[in-house]
Formats: sequence, structure tokens, C-alpha cells
Amino acid sequence: MLVRALLGRPPALLPSIIRAGPLQLHLDANRVYADGKEIAVTANEWRLLRLLAGRPGMTFSRDAIMTEVGMSPDTSEVAVDHRVSRLRVKLKHCGGDQHLRTLRSLGFTWVDSE
Repeated sequence: MLVRALLGRPPALLPSIIRAGPLQLHLDANRVYADGKEIAVTANEWRLLRLLAGRPGMTFSRDAIMTEVGMSPDTSEVAVDHRVSRLRVKLKHCGGDQHLRTLRSLGFTWVDSE
């Protein structure tokens, strides 16, 4: 919901880069970088990462993630787990995977620091 609210704001009020742990999410280009190198992510992985890293500390249930990233309501919740798993693999080389946390029975969250 906040993502939709932010998208409705004039461009001058939106940040163009989100710094999340070792990552930089360039919102205007839909790209993610670590140590100056681009990490190739799919459109779905990008939306998931933007949702979680853009709201550090907030927990998102699988249903909320499905809604916020535009997945079909007919999609199994296992698809969310699969996308999170693929994203973790891609973030592992820079340590970003350690910021993406699973909260058993609750969902997923992004933790910027311990």
C-alpha cells in the first residue's frame, strides 16, 4: 500500500536510490548494484527486493507480497518462497542474502543492520 502511495507522489519527492545493506536500488532504472556491479534480477525479483528493502524492518506475509508485487491470486504461496530463494542466491556474493530474513509463520523482512 505504501508503495502505491509513493508512486502517486510527484517525482521530486521520491528517492531515486534506496541503500539497503550492501545494495543500491536505482529506482529510476529498476536496477540493483552491489560494490558498483549490477546484479541481474528478473522483474518479479526486482519488485520483491524493492518492496522488502524499501521498507526495512517491516514484515510482509506471503499474501501481502503476492498482492504488492502483482502476482496472480491463483498463484501458490510456494511461488513466493521460490522467488525469495532465487533472490537470496543472487544476493549471496555481496552479503545481501543475510539481510533478507524469513520469519517463520509470519513472512519475510529486510534487516539493514544488527
